Amino acid sequence: MRPPISRIPVKLVHPSRSLLYQFSPAASSPKLKPHLQQFRWNSSDSESTPPRKPIKPPVDGKKAEQDGYEGQSVVQQPLILPTGVSDGSSLLAGANPLLGATFTTVIGLAVVFVGGIFYFEWYKANVIRKIEMAFEAGYDPALNLADHGIKSRNGSTTAAAGVDWASDVRRQEQDVIDEIVHGIRHGHYILLMGSKGVGKTTMILDAMRRVEADGVAICEAHEDLEVFRLRLGKALNYEYNEDSQTGLFQRRDPREGGPRLDIERALNKLEKVALKMAAKRQKPLVLVINNCQLFNNDEESHQLLQQLQQKAESWAESHLVTVVFSSDDFWPYPLLRKIANRMHVISVKDLRGEESLAALRHLRQQHFGKAEDDSVLLDVLKVSGGRLSRLNMLSREKNIMEATEHMLDNEKGWILSVIGLIPDCDDDVMDEQKVCASSWTLLREFAK
Repeated sequence: MRPPISRIPVKLVHPSRSLLYQFSPAASSPKLKPHLQQFRWNSSDSESTPPRKPIKPPVDGKKAEQDGYEGQSVVQQPLILPTGVSDGSSLLAGANPLLGATFTTVIGLAVVFVGGIFYFEWYKANVIRKIEMAFEAGYDPALNLADHGIKSRNGSTTAAAGVDWASDVRRQEQDVIDEIVHGIRHGHYILLMGSKGVGKTTMILDAMRRVEADGVAICEAHEDLEVFRLRLGKALNYEYNEDSQTGLFQRRDPREGGPRLDIERALNKLEKVALKMAAKRQKPLVLVINNCQLFNNDEESHQLLQQLQQKAESWAESHLVTVVFSSDDFWPYPLLRKIANRMHVISVKDLRGEESLAALRHLRQQHFGKAEDDSVLLDVLKVSGGRLSRLNMLSREKNIMEATEHMLDNEKGWILSVIGLIPDCDDDVMDEQKVCASSWTLLREFAK
């Protein structure tokens, strides 16, 4: 039989003291009286050997039972300090709950505020970095789309096929376009004018392809300014703060100011990027606004063009960005000429003589793999002229002469529907037909 146990060590949460649970059993009585218990403080270094089998106090006159367990045993008890002793945990919450809640709220707001500042700085730096990526080699979406079309037509042929095609029918204007796109010519902005299908966009894309669109971005115009806003953002890799997670801190949505305000934001970001890249590149960036005639000829579109022209003037003077406006129609020219100081106009015309013959010969060879008789090609050119888009369309037809006659009939039907000539008419409308006949005669002379 084991000797009676007088003490059971109890481990408390308090870091510096342990509370001993002490029994004082009577010498003559085998039973332990639960009311004979004492508490006292000992330092944490004091050691006592716990019982191997602790004894439970008697319940309802029953004998005391022993619980068998082996090894060191620890009983967790909450610390109850004497009156006047404090462990410091109630300095804020216990002493004044309102003060503790206020302190916690201030700390939380400070963390959110500092985190918001760091996020703003990171986001602005990320916007600049994304716009820089738009002017890196190989990024431009328009050029990637054009190269994909070349690869699809030529199977496994690389994008260099476009360069070979340009070298076979190289035009006089191509040298000037190359110097502008490659950043050799700067200090002014360009208005590129010419009829639809003469090859303005083709020359720009060929010049971009030679440098893999390094430092060049191209954007297509649109009659809806909201659509043009998105296209400009795609060309510059700019999201207009739509991908920002700062709704808690910003004042209003940027789009509430209209598309022109967002376009101004994008141009300001582009100016920052141009200033940052100027020292490294030693030549200006190039921004192409293609097909400006697609803008509506109204007051709002006029204001947008003048807004773009003002930026183009300042960038040309500082040699930061060269802006190229391309148009199939004439109406943008008198509008831009009003405030133009550094604008150069380049007129692109149809191919002539040997240029058109070489272009048609190359296209037939590319599509059918065999050379066509030059006499047949010359007969086609007498009807179709040197319009590059028409030569491209006719070169895809097996019977090129039949396709030429069909194209001529379509053009004749269109011009008759527009000019208003009526073969048989009453006498009272003859005066009006005289004006139409005069217009028809004038168009014939223009065609010659």
